[in-house]
Amino acid sequence: MKKEQEKKVPKKGSLIIKLIIIAILVAANTFLIIKFVNKKPIKDNTDQIEVTNEKQEEKDFVSAWAEGNIRFIFKDNNFTYYDAFHDYYEGTFTFVKGEQALEEMGYSDEDLEEQFGTGINKENIYSMQLSPTKRVINNEDHSGVIKENTKWWFILIVKDDNTAIGYNKTLDKRYDLGKAVD
Repeated sequence: MKKEQEKKVPKKGSLIIKLIIIAILVAANTFLIIKFVNKKPIKDNTDQIEVTNEKQEEKDFVSAWAEGNIRFIFKDNNFTYYDAFHDYYEGTFTFVKGEQALEEMGYSDEDLEEQFGTGINKENIYSMQLSPTKRVINNEDHSGVIKENTKWWFILIVKDDNTAIGYNKTLDKRYDLGKAVD
């Protein structure tokens, strides 16, 4: 009977090993939970875009435009350009508008109409300098591919029907954008 009781009682060494393994598993799980909770989400604010369609003062320029999966957001001198659902650029921008934008672009009134059509109020023409500082591809930061001091010359023309034309003159890409996105 003594031998049967000895078999049921685990040895002290194996009990300590089991406790150490349990402690390691608890610590590892705790570490993973803390890491998951503190993980910063990838910026994908497509459902949280604030847009106003009111005429804004230059320093309060706010707008968002979309064409399929392409989206441009301009707010507080920062821009985000989504070229696919999870691929985007972020950076800063400056702009001039109206007659000054036309002069900067080198366009006459006739050139404007010929290039971008009719129904355009000159006060809704923006000549913008975009300075991308962040590039995300498939939720991974690829900002290192952006050359230092990269600048894009971007033209945004808001038509009277509240649709827009975007033209990245540096990259020679034109976007016929729908109405401002809410």
